[in-house]
Amino acid sequence: MIEKRWNTTLKKQVRRFCVDNDAGLLRRRWPLILLFGVIATLGYLGQLIPSILLQPTKADLRLSDTTIGLINGLGVTVIGALAAFPIGYAADRYGRKNVLVGSILVWSAFLVVVGLARNPTEFALGIMGFNIGDAAMLPLIYAMLATRFHGPARETANAILVAIFLLGASGVYAVGGYMLAFFEEHPVADIASWRQVCFLVALLGPLIAAPLLFLKRAAEDEGVDPQTVGVPSQTSEPESQPTSYIEYVRKNGWLIAAVMIAISVYYTAYGVLLFWAPAILERAFGLASQEANIRMGETLLVATAGAIAVLLLVIPKALKVWGHAASILFVIIGCVVMLLPTIGLFFVETADGFLLMIAVAAFGMSGTMMLVPGLLQACAPDQFRSRTIALFPTMSGLMRIGMPALVGTLSTQFGEGGEALLQIITWLVLGSLCISIAALTFLLKRFVRLAQMNLAEPVRPSTAI
Repeated sequence: MIEKRWNTTLKKQVRRFCVDNDAGLLRRRWPLILLFGVIATLGYLGQLIPSILLQPTKADLRLSDTTIGLINGLGVTVIGALAAFPIGYAADRYGRKNVLVGSILVWSAFLVVVGLARNPTEFALGIMGFNIGDAAMLPLIYAMLATRFHGPARETANAILVAIFLLGASGVYAVGGYMLAFFEEHPVADIASWRQVCFLVALLGPLIAAPLLFLKRAAEDEGVDPQTVGVPSQTSEPESQPTSYIEYVRKNGWLIAAVMIAISVYYTAYGVLLFWAPAILERAFGLASQEANIRMGETLLVATAGAIAVLLLVIPKALKVWGHAASILFVIIGCVVMLLPTIGLFFVETADGFLLMIAVAAFGMSGTMMLVPGLLQACAPDQFRSRTIALFPTMSGLMRIGMPALVGTLSTQFGEGGEALLQIITWLVLGSLCISIAALTFLLKRFVRLAQMNLAEPVRPSTAI
C-alpha cells in the first residue's frame, strides 16, 4: 500500500516536472510564440510600408522629401505616442487579448485608407490611422508573453519571439519589392501597384487576428480588477511593491524613462536608416525601386539569420552568467557592434559596399533586439506591465518626431541627392549610438535592482496555456 502510494506520488512529480520545466513549457506553447511573432512582424510591416512604397507614392502623390519626413515623423509619431499608453492602460484593466485584436483590425482598416489615398492629406490620414493600431501591438505581446512564461523559459520565449520577428521583418523589404514587381507586370484594373500592395497587406490583419479569438483564457490577460490593481499579495508580487501605479511611477519613473529613452535613441536612428535605405540605393547608386527593396530584404534576411543562429547559442549561457543584467548588456554590446559599420557608411562608394555595412549593422541590431522584450518586461510588475511597456513607443515616438522630419528637411535643402542623404543619416546614427552606449552603461546597476524586484517569480504557477 505504501509502495503503491509512493509510486503514484512519484509519477505525479515526474509528470509535473515534464509539464513545468522550460523545455516542456516551450514545447507545449510554441504555437503561441509563433502567433505572437507573426503579429509582431505585422506591426513592423506597418512601420516599413511607407519606406517600401516611398518612391512610387512620392511620384504618384507628388510628395517632397520634407512632406514624407513630416508625415512619417511628426504626424505618425504624435499619433502613435498619444495612443500607446491609453491602449496599454486599457489592456491592463479590461483584457489584453481583446485590445490586441482590436488594434490589428484598426491597423488593417486604415491601411485600406492609405491604398485609396488620392492626395497627400488622405495619405497622411491613412498612415497616422494605421499607426494607432500599430502603437501598442508589441507592448501587448510582450506583456502577454511575460504572464505565460516564467524564469529562464520567459527569456527563451522572448528570444524565439524576436527571432521570428526579426526574420519576418528582414524579409519584408524583399517581399515588398517582389509584390511591387508582380503588380507592375500584372496590373489589376489600372490600379497603381503600390495601392494593390496596400490592399493585399491589409487582408493579412483579419487572418492573423482570428486565431487570437480561440486563445484559451488566461487570468493575467483578461484585465485586472480596478479595485485590486496594485494590491500586493503572497501569490503575485513581493510585499515591497507600491500599491498604485502613480506611486510606482513616482518611485521608479525616472529610471524607466531613462532606460527607454536610451534604447529609443539608437532604435529610432536605426529605423530612420532603414526607412531611407531604399531611397539611398536608388538615388546614390542607381538601383530601380523594386531592385533596391529586394536587395535590402535579402541582405537583412541573411544578416539577421546569421545573428540569430549565433545568439540562440550564446543567450542561454549569458543568462546563467549575467542573470538580470543580460538584457541591458546585450543592448550595449549590440550598439558597440553597430559602431564600425556606421563609420564605414562615410566611405562606401558602391551599392554592394552600402549593403555590406547595412548587413553588419543588422547583425548588431539583432543582438540588441533579442533581449529587449526581457528588458521592457523588467520595467514593471505584471499588474502595471502593459501600460509601462507602452511607454516605450511613446518615448521612441518623441525621438521620431524630430529625426525623420530633420532628415527630410536637410535632404530637401541640399537638393535631395543620394550622397547628401547618406551623410546626414550616417551622422545621425553615429551620434545616437554613442549616446545610448553611455547612458545604458551608467544605468546598468540601477536597472538590475529594478529587474530583480519586478521579475520575482510568483508562488502559484501561471494558468495561461
